[in-house]
Amino acid sequence: MSDIEKIINDAWENRDNVNQDSEQSLKDTINQMIANLDSGKVRVAEKINGEWVTHQHIKKAIMLSFRIYPMENLNGPYSSWYDKAHLLKVKQLAGPKKIMKKLGLEWYQTLLLEKDHLLVKMQC
Repeated sequence: MSDIEKIINDAWENRDNVNQDSEQSLKDTINQMIANLDSGKVRVAEKINGEWVTHQHIKKAIMLSFRIYPMENLNGPYSSWYDKAHLLKVKQLAGPKKIMKKLGLEWYQTLLLEKDHLLVKMQC
């Protein structure tokens, strides 16, 4: 078991005490796991020797991340919502408008991505 796994598993056993005021080292470990997931360095589940393996410590890190971040009011161009903003990223779309139009997508200057799921208005 790696050090990160041990830290996450220990925190999970004591999860009722994990919150925004937890030690910075624990928050850094959780944030590193989320960053590793986001970059594709680790996966919650993967096929190893023909069998699917679920990495429990990664699932636990995701759940613990909800305990260390507060809910925030987020505002979009047409609505607002209350959510965990630590899982949202704002990225600038670099593609040309013509390609977007061919794909049947509306052009927005800034699009919200929730862990790489593009949120756009589809034209019907």
